[in-house]
Amino acid sequence: MGSEPREVEKVREKFGEALRDVVYFRGEETLVVDPGRIVEVCRFLKEDPELDFNLLLDVTGIHFLEREYSYEVVYHLLSLTRKKRLRLRARLGKEGEIDTVVPV
Repeated sequence: MGSEPREVEKVREKFGEALRDVVYFRGEETLVVDPGRIVEVCRFLKEDPELDFNLLLDVTGIHFLEREYSYEVVYHLLSLTRKKRLRLRARLGKEGEIDTVVPV
């Protein structure tokens, strides 16, 4: 784990199995997180002074027809102070419901 980016290490340490996967592509990290913990994860990423992901750039939803999960919500975060981007994904079942991150 020592070779992982700091944000990945910290989320893994704090949330354990709620971090379901990490995808590295073209110099960016995508964290696949438990949808039931999305608000906690977003709050942590924002409020941790070392991470400081203080801007939600975009939220989008994807509907998949032939996958084990029906929906995916994707959050694009930015740390203005660190000039670092991070993507979060939460995979949902057929109900397609997730808590809002507006309070964060």
